[in-house]
Amino acid sequence: MGASETIDAKIAMEDAKIATADAKIATADAKIAMEDAKIAMEDANIAIDRRARPSPSTLAMSVTSSFTSVKSLTTKANVYFDGKCVSHAFVTATGEEKTAGVVLGANTELTFGTSRAERMECVAGKCEYRLANSTAWVGVSPGESFEIAKDSKFDIRVEREFHYVCHYA
Repeated sequence: MGASETIDAKIAMEDAKIATADAKIATADAKIAMEDAKIAMEDANIAIDRRARPSPSTLAMSVTSSFTSVKSLTTKANVYFDGKCVSHAFVTATGEEKTAGVVLGANTELTFGTSRAERMECVAGKCEYRLANSTAWVGVSPGESFEIAKDSKFDIRVEREFHYVCHYA
């Protein structure tokens, strides 16, 4: 093998190395593009999920575990739906009217009516709710709440017990 053939072989080897490096770069670029596409799809799904919610009022907050200043408490329970929902009404020292209650049962679905605006706060368990004139069910977990308009209805469904505080307007 002559000198020019050796140089040609070395050039061909360097060209092969460059081609291999270019292929690795192209593969890395494709992986990045795929990750970017996944992120874009997740962002789109989040945006769709937000639009599907019947009310933007699902609020993240800390979980209420107790009220330290209660002015009065009704000791007789409010019992609804053959005992599937039980609550106690109370008034805070500042005059706010509330109920603390629980929806019981496995796979329970109930429809409630409101005579005034309410905010339902989940304090334990979880539920799904559907506001009047909506087809979308929205999940709520401890520390979250949802709002219901005055003179309205809403559906609630639970798989297990759901503890709540209802704050009245």
